[in-house]
This record gives sequence, C-alpha cells and structure tokens, in this order.
Amino acid sequence: MRALAPAVVMLCIACEPALPAGWPHDGGAADAGPDGGGLHSVAFTPDGGGFAVLLDAMDSTRWTAVDLDAPAEVPFEGDGWDLAFQRFHVRARGGASGDGGVQIAVVYDAGYEQVTRSPDGPWLEDQPDGDDENLDLDTVLDKGEVWYEYDPLWHTLTPRPLVYVIRSDQGGYFKLKVDNYYDRSGTPAVFKLRIAPVAAP
Repeated sequence: MRALAPAVVMLCIACEPALPAGWPHDGGAADAGPDGGGLHSVAFTPDGGGFAVLLDAMDSTRWTAVDLDAPAEVPFEGDGWDLAFQRFHVRARGGASGDGGVQIAVVYDAGYEQVTRSPDGPWLEDQPDGDDENLDLDTVLDKGEVWYEYDPLWHTLTPRPLVYVIRSDQGGYFKLKVDNYYDRSGTPAVFKLRIAPVAAP
C-alpha cells in the first residue's frame, strides 16, 4: 500500500494547472529588473478584442503598475503607468496620484460586453486624503466609486458589477472590469481583470 503513495502524489501534482511564468510572485526579490522594480507580476492573455489580466498585488510594500496603451507591466516609479495596484488599493495616475492626467468614468447598469464606447463623463480623478481615519489618498476606485463590497463578517471583498472606462495618459479609452480578488486557493490580492479598448465619446 505504501508504494501507492508516491504515485498518488505525482498524479495530484500533474493535475495542478500551470501558473504564468514568474508566479507565485515573491515581492520582487528574485525577479527584480535593473531598476529594482521587481516586474513580472502581471500576465496579459488575449481575450476577444482585449485582455484577461492576472495581476499580483500581494506585496504591501510595492505598487504593481500597468500601462494600458502598451499593454504591459511597467515600473511604478516611472511615468508610463496608468493604473497601479497594492493589496486592495487601486490608483490612477492623475489628480493626487500623479501628473499623467488619467481619469475614470463609471458605466452603471451595463455589462462589460455591451460597453463599446466611452461615456461623455463625468470624469473622476484621485483626490488627496480627506477627513477619515487613515492617510490614504481618496482614489476613485477606493473611496469614490469603490470597486468592491466588503463583508465585515467574513472580511472578504467581492467585486461590484461596475464597468470603469479609463482615459489613459496617452488619450486612449479602455474599459475595465474587476472579476475577482482571490486566486483559486483563496489568496487575496490576486486580481482577475478584463481590459479592452473602446471608442472615444
């Protein structure tokens, strides 16, 4: 009977779906680039006219940033990013979060597939910290049109059924939907997103 144990273990290992290269992310220590930014925390997979995005925001000491126009992961310390993620926080490089002019509009009561054109607005930007119990910026997705519902009993976050349209630093328009905040084992801060370009207003 003991001889079966290694075979069972090997069979279980073979069944585990492969993760993208560089995962699970270790906070940038092993894969830090020449700028020390520790990239390789984002995987883009073509999905129709856009991308399914798997994004690791687990490290509470760094921001994982993406350039929507590329699309690509880029260093947060540079000036090429549009959105940045750290744990459940999301910043857009405009207003209080930077000089990129990135703005966000929210499309209510519309499915992701149905949004093919940007709305006329209103366009929102991240704001300085307001009168609250923390020192965090009052960002559009954290404090304004919050991307999640919080369950205080289980301390879990569930994405709200919202579609965001991002006006990038290059003047492009992209729709964004947060599909999940947890990986298949329940680990938080592993975002599953959908992103695709849309027509200008």
